[in-house]
Amino acid sequence: MITAFQEVLAELNLDYETVSTMDGVRSFQENLLKSETNEPARSITMFAFDEYFPAVATTDILCRVSDVLACKPSEMAFYCVPKLMLRRVGEHEAYSAKRASELGDGTVEAREVEDARAFIDLFSASPDILVQMNECIMKNNTIGIYSGCKIAVEQVMKMAT
Repeated sequence: MITAFQEVLAELNLDYETVSTMDGVRSFQENLLKSETNEPARSITMFAFDEYFPAVATTDILCRVSDVLACKPSEMAFYCVPKLMLRRVGEHEAYSAKRASELGDGTVEAREVEDARAFIDLFSASPDILVQMNECIMKNNTIGIYSGCKIAVEQVMKMAT
């Protein structure tokens, strides 16, 4: 996937950077938090790793400074950040995209490039959709939608005593 993304970005002559280390991820977040404009150095930053853990940790770290998470619909569907759901890898992932859409904090699955582009155009044309997604996130949070891990730990602690 890294190569495919890089080829498309180069073909479209888009300026981008690739971050491939956790130090780079932390530096990216810190720079955004310190910046007066809250803008990254380049319009596109691709985070790409050879291992699974840094990818998950990156999502956790960058949620604070992200406008939209573009991802395949997996466990990422349950992050409390607006999501552009890209084409799934496994059939089971269809339910994650559907759930994010039902909760109002993510799009339906964009199965084709044209579909993803249409969402990006909508996001760029007006802030309304992203504002609505963020309002859904705040509402969902008040009713505990994003508290699954917390609830699971509480239940285990009750069972342990």
